[in-house]
Amino acid sequence: MLAIVSKNSYRLPYFATIIAIIAEYLGSLPIQSIQPRKRNIFMKCLKLIKIMTASVAVFAGFAVAAPAQTPRMAVLDGLAPGEWTLKERGSDEPGKKVCLGNPELLLQIKHGNTSCTRYIIENTPKKLRVSYKCGGAGQGVTEIKQESSALVQIHSQGIRNNAPFSFYAEGRRTGSC
Repeated sequence: MLAIVSKNSYRLPYFATIIAIIAEYLGSLPIQSIQPRKRNIFMKCLKLIKIMTASVAVFAGFAVAAPAQTPRMAVLDGLAPGEWTLKERGSDEPGKKVCLGNPELLLQIKHGNTSCTRYIIENTPKKLRVSYKCGGAGQGVTEIKQESSALVQIHSQGIRNNAPFSFYAEGRRTGSC
């Protein structure tokens, strides 16, 4: 390593001088053997490395100190828990009954309890639109319009098991569970 700061060190590429600066910082090279003009450049680079190291430490501290908060979804917060009947519009079927302990299940009805990542597109007190991705299980976009704490309109479309889906449904609270 001492050969780096020989008499001909001005011929070395700049990355080698940066390595020499780092080595000096660690105390393995005598900085006095470097030419004065190069020593000035080395000292500036050393200062830059210290600033960058301190900046990374500070930003990493902020990342640890302030974890991301999931935004509140006003429509879901306003729904009454209990038994809900989800009936597809235009269908003669009686509807699917679900116990709504966690209203977020309405966001991905076709994907059930599959672990999905979500992106909120629109979030107002009466309307919620969310895009979600469930890895290999598919993806979708769901829009929920709240008419009251016991009545919602749901439109969802996407892909499930490599097949497209689209439906309109009404969700109505029908009792407790």
